[in-house]
Amino acid sequence: MTDPRTDPGISAQHRRENAEPEERANPVPWPVLLGVGAVFAACIVYIAYASVDTPSDWGDGRTQAELAGEPKAAGPAAVDGA
Repeated sequence: MTDPRTDPGISAQHRRENAEPEERANPVPWPVLLGVGAVFAACIVYIAYASVDTPSDWGDGRTQAELAGEPKAAGPAAVDGA
């Protein structure tokens, strides 16, 4: 096969062009794949070792009154202030 840069039958424009890009066999770099795999494995381990028996009030400092919310409005008059 002849070199397109030296073949006299090929125009100057074609000689200046670069070769067409090709996708490699592995377009995603290995370090990225390993990083995603490590995060995925860490998530699975975290979920596997998570304790579902932990009381819900351990991470919540609100009182029962705060959780109950405000009392309901009396009716439509209380909504628009009339």
